[in-house]
This record gives sequence, C-alpha cells and structure tokens, in this order.
Amino acid sequence: MIETVVEKRLTVGTRLSIAVMILVNLHLLAPFNLSDSPFARIFTTFRVILYFSLFIIFFYVLQRKAKIADVPGAGVILVLLLSMACSTYLGQAERDSWLAFGKEFAFVTYSVLAASMLRSLQAIKTLLRWSMYVTIVFVIISTFHILSLSNVLPSASSARFLEHMIAGQTELQYSFSPGIVGRESSLWFDANNFGYIVASQIVYLVYLLVAEKPRKITLVFRYSVLVLFVVAIVRTLSRGSFLAVLIGVSLFLFFAKGSTSNRLKVFLRVAGVTVFVVVGLAVSSSQISELVQRFYLATGLVGNDQAANLMGGMETERVITAENTYSEFLQKPVLGWGSGKMLGLVWNGSTGNHLGYLDILGHYGIIGFALMIAVLWIALSRLRQCMRYLGVRQERDVYLAYCLVGILGVSLVSEFFTVINMIEAVVPLLAMYLAVNEIRKNDASLGSSQ
Repeated sequence: MIETVVEKRLTVGTRLSIAVMILVNLHLLAPFNLSDSPFARIFTTFRVILYFSLFIIFFYVLQRKAKIADVPGAGVILVLLLSMACSTYLGQAERDSWLAFGKEFAFVTYSVLAASMLRSLQAIKTLLRWSMYVTIVFVIISTFHILSLSNVLPSASSARFLEHMIAGQTELQYSFSPGIVGRESSLWFDANNFGYIVASQIVYLVYLLVAEKPRKITLVFRYSVLVLFVVAIVRTLSRGSFLAVLIGVSLFLFFAKGSTSNRLKVFLRVAGVTVFVVVGLAVSSSQISELVQRFYLATGLVGNDQAANLMGGMETERVITAENTYSEFLQKPVLGWGSGKMLGLVWNGSTGNHLGYLDILGHYGIIGFALMIAVLWIALSRLRQCMRYLGVRQERDVYLAYCLVGILGVSLVSEFFTVINMIEAVVPLLAMYLAVNEIRKNDASLGSSQ
C-alpha cells in the first residue's frame, strides 16, 4: 500500500472555487437575489457565478493552469447546452425564456469550471467540511430561533412573497386533524430544501464516523452535531428528506469497505441517535404523529378520499399539476418547451408538481433528459475508476468516493421533489476523478524517478 501523498496547500483559485460553490449551492446569496437595491443586486447568484467564471477563464483556463477538456463528459455537457438552446428556440423563443436559458448556461459553465479547479482530495474535503459548518449555523438558527426571516431579508416585494410562502408551508392545517402543523425551516430555506441540505450533511457525518478515528472530544462533537441534524430533519416533517437520508446513508455503508464490525457499530450508533430523537420528540411534542400522518397521506394520495381532501401542503394540487405537465410533455416529447416555461400550473401561485425529473422532460424533452443521464453515467463510471485505484493505493481515501456516492443519492432523491440542476450533483464526482488523476500522475512520476 502506498502512503498518501502530502497534499499541497490550496491555491487562491481553489479556495475561491470552494467559497463560491458554498455561496451558490447553499443559497447564501438569497438576500441579494431578493433585494431591490442596485448595490445589493451586484452580488446576486447569477452575477457571482459570472464573476467567478470570468476570473477562472482569464487567470486559469487561458493561461492553461486549468484544462476544461480534462473534465469527464465536457463534450457531452457542450452538446447538452446546445440541445437546451434548441429546446428554448423551438419551444417558446420568448425574452423571459432566453433569460432563463442564460442563467442555466451560466450555471452549467460555472459547474464545469468549479470541477476543473477542485483537483485534490484536500479541496473536496475542505468543501464538504466548510459546507457542514455553514449548515450547523443554519440549524442552530432554526433550532433556537436566533433570527427570523424578516430580520435578514430586505423589504422588497419578492422577499415578502417568499416570507409569506414559507410561513404558509410551515403552518399547515389538515382537514381530518384539527390544529396547526408546525414545520421547521431556516431563514430563506423552506422546510423541504432545508431538510435536503441537512440530509447531505448527515451522510458526510457518517463518512467521518466510519473513515476516521479522531480524539474523543472530536467524536463527542460529531455525535452532538448528528443529534442536532437528526432533530432538525425530523422537525421539517419532510418526507423526501427522510427518504434521501435513508438512501444516502445506505449507499455509503453498502459500498464502504473495511471492517464490517466498524460499519455495524457506526450504523447502530446512528440508529440509536435516531431512535433517541424520535422517542424524545414523540414524548415532548406531536411532531412524530404529524410526520406519520404525512407519510400516510403520501402512500394514499391517489384514490384516497381522506388524502384527496387534504387542505394543507397542496398535495392534491401537485397530482393535478403533474398530470398537466405530463400532458404538455407529450405535446413536445423530443426537445420539450425550453427554459423558463411554467409547466402544468393549476394557478399562478401554484407550488408546482414537485417532480423535478418530469420538469426536465417537459423543458428539454427526451434528448435533453438523456444527455443529463449520460453526464451522470460518465461521472459515476469515472468515480468507479477512482475507487479501484484508491482501493489499491490507500484504502482510507476511497471512503471519500463512497461519501460522494451517498451525497449523490441525496441529490437524486431531492430531484424528485425540487427543480435542481442535475449537473450540480455530479460536480464533486467529476472533481474526484480529476483529483485522483493528479495523484496517479504524481505516483507515476515518483515511480519513474526511482
């Protein structure tokens, strides 16, 4: 077994890439997006992505310090962008549609550039660690109600609309169960998106517990954070988040090699923490019974009169919207309707169908959807190569690849319920391949010099 090569210090470009990815992926620029101030609008998500992309292109790509061609699937991503442009042109070709396409084009370009900059395992670990720290802050704010949305968001109409929407989601009233159902959210994150962010961090925490043997004080801290995260995700009452955690953790523990007893020990501890939280909340509040009711509604949503009469959560509306979206997809099945079209809405304030994959089919058709699946397949196949090499070279490092598979599972589950660009989910996998490729080159140069 070859010892792990000492990682070089992260460059300015790499640190900038990590910072921008956290700002964008964790939606930390939301207050700027919702502001009416011309100065604040300079720092919207779209503009920050644009600044970052131009910086990387001029200072790294043009100077050949970073090669976009090295990113796996770069050619397929280029074809995907062309397909999306054709869908928009043939579908609607309206000004708002091209604006929406421009933002999606910028996001995909940013994702490829970010992947090209994260060329070391240290960079990927730093991204995950910083993301966990930011998530801890949001969970603490939510748990102890340190800040409210009105304290942070500007006094703009879009900010007030978001605040009203989140308030409506977090206070639901069921027709068959009197009373108000409280769902936990955090600042500008609604309950569902907040739950998915926490779900990814739970997978990362399980990775740390399996792959590392830290000091006792560090171990206590991580289990304390795990308890905090599990409490937060239970209080969101997000069914999709629970499914995402189950799939993400299961994928990691299934693929992770090493000591079976160690994996079993971590699994039992995580399960014990979950049971402890569930029992504690069941005794102290009605949230567990409310969560069970929400799962019941999900299983009997179609064809069940009690579920169909649900007043809160807009579940019935989502079914109708999904049916409408599918009908619109059948009208343009090859290339879809293009970017920016609101698919299948029952009314202007509709919550949508919460089926991200169906929205992708409706917007970009079978061709666009197939190209996105192709990018995902390429990323997974390259990650498999990483696992093989790291498994021989240094078994401890391969756990990081398994962690990324688990987080990908969370992202793919959340895609069922929210419209998240699938490219975002594969960026860490592409970066992992580039990092291992750099290690392989370094090992080859060391071998030849000896």
